[in-house]
Amino acid sequence: MAAVVLAGVEIRTGLIWQDRRSYSSVAQAVKRTLGGKMIVHAGPTYRGQPITLVSPEDSGIVTHSQVEALQALSESYDTVYPLQIGADSFSVVFRHYEPPAFSAVPIIPRTVQLPGDYYLVEIRLLTV
Repeated sequence: MAAVVLAGVEIRTGLIWQDRRSYSSVAQAVKRTLGGKMIVHAGPTYRGQPITLVSPEDSGIVTHSQVEALQALSESYDTVYPLQIGADSFSVVFRHYEPPAFSAVPIIPRTVQLPGDYYLVEIRLLTV
């Protein structure tokens, strides 16, 4: 189980990188001419990979203090954060165009959450 560190907030749980293999590093556009010929433009993409980190119910619990720290990070709209997943490093921003960019659901729902409570989280990031 690889540790995830986002801007100094270390999460040593079983977070899953949900969309790790659903990104292409190639962009392609196709157009037809009036004469019926197909024109294909293709090139590499260098940034913009979505990174969605999700807590599975059986191993991805996050502490109350970690949730508060992640919530504070997610409230910035223009800050680039360092992200480390195991040996891989990225520069990321929160994906505010797909709200919510961060969400946390308590494992034990209460009107007032306690400092010792645990959560399941979803963190939506984008490489820049």
